[in-house]
Amino acid sequence: MGFSTNKSNLELFFGKMKKIISKNYRKGNYETVARLCSAYATIAYNSNQFYADKEIENQLKNIAKKIIRHENAYLENGDKLILFYDGFGLNSRGLVQIYLKALCKIGRVIYIGPLSCKNKIPDIVSLLKENGSYIEYLDDKISYIDRTIQLNDIVQKYQAKDMFFYSLPNDVVGYMVFACYEGIFNRYQINLTDHAFWLGTDIMDYCIEFRNYGSTISHLYRGIPKEKLIVLPFYPEINENMCFQGYPEGICEKDKFVFSGGALYKTIGGNNNYYKMVSQLLIKHSDLKFWYAGSGNKSRINELIKTFPGRVILTDERSDFVEIIKRCVLYLSTYPICGGLMFQYAAKVGKVPLTLKYDNITDDFLLNQDRIEIEYDSIDGLLLEADKLLSDEKYLADRNALMKSCVIDENEFCDELKNALKLHKTKHKVIIKNMELTKLIEEYQSRMTSVEINKLLVQKEQMYLVRYFPVRMMIGIICKVFNKILK
Repeated sequence: MGFSTNKSNLELFFGKMKKIISKNYRKGNYETVARLCSAYATIAYNSNQFYADKEIENQLKNIAKKIIRHENAYLENGDKLILFYDGFGLNSRGLVQIYLKALCKIGRVIYIGPLSCKNKIPDIVSLLKENGSYIEYLDDKISYIDRTIQLNDIVQKYQAKDMFFYSLPNDVVGYMVFACYEGIFNRYQINLTDHAFWLGTDIMDYCIEFRNYGSTISHLYRGIPKEKLIVLPFYPEINENMCFQGYPEGICEKDKFVFSGGALYKTIGGNNNYYKMVSQLLIKHSDLKFWYAGSGNKSRINELIKTFPGRVILTDERSDFVEIIKRCVLYLSTYPICGGLMFQYAAKVGKVPLTLKYDNITDDFLLNQDRIEIEYDSIDGLLLEADKLLSDEKYLADRNALMKSCVIDENEFCDELKNALKLHKTKHKVIIKNMELTKLIEEYQSRMTSVEINKLLVQKEQMYLVRYFPVRMMIGIICKVFNKILK
């Protein structure tokens, strides 16, 4: 059930969405507009055909001006306060802990997270309480408009000089509030999703990029002025108290294995090159096993399991993945969609992360990445390096040691974040590159079938869309039910 959706069909879909949004705005249906804009951003993020949409952002900004009042917003006691808006509400994934650790050393933090995650972020809460920070929760069960007003009340309550926006690509609530404080507070956007669409190109005074791949897209394709860009590489937060949860059936302590992980969709496509690499590694090295931790479309990896019985092990994602990386002989990145943060985890614990290059999306995850030879333009080139790592213990040890120096450390990150706040720059230069993005855009386009759009429309908070897309919603519901039956 994979009806193809080419670029023109995607454009027709987005065009229809915009007409519906404009019609509801003219009628004053602001809640509906906010929900529609969120749904639009969800599809735009997943299809990844463009990186920003000024029309949608302007609609949200117009609503914000009508529902948010901030005449009394001024700097009085907020010089030492730093507001951190977290739209994710995740305890350990992403960048939340490394930013909060650093910000707590710089000033007094006001953390705002989703109410539904209140009891699911114990490490964040402990960190904040230890540093005398304030914690506020946003009720994510009420309407978008009421949520926006509630968030604005919190901003008004503290009037923090510096405000950080760290959120989902479709966060209309955070967008509307931050949009209203231009020229009042210093607003920083943390660009976590630098390779795809997100809302928020014009709600920040400075956009913090973790690499120049993101700087280039933000400047050339999102229209963010270069002087608003700050480059600050991040480091992976590792829980040193995490214990290894044991080997799965098929692998034991004495086995030599390559590890890889993440959502399986990242390995689908790209001329099946990911599975070709794994196959050739297992064929050439009879003593080698392959462990993948992740979930999703298992069709390709199941073929691998049948071809190499007892040597390919698939498990669900594991919270102790860093401990697994410590025990593997090398880490293989997913392809055609790479897992950049996993690069960093591997390097941090002294393991070589190898990747097949796909456009420029694999660039700059590690310091001096262009000089440490972990990216390869061909399968043959990658396999040649893998062979050397697997057969020469001294070479492997030297390469592993080199990896540890390719990740920024916690103290340097904190110092550079201070510079970002005081000087609005770091020692890492903003470099706008000459990049080719067509291949990646086409890869996403090939994945975005009509069925995928229909399934994305069928979300708990988006069931109201049935009045606008009845056929699509019905197909989406059927597909989701069918998938559950198959599982």
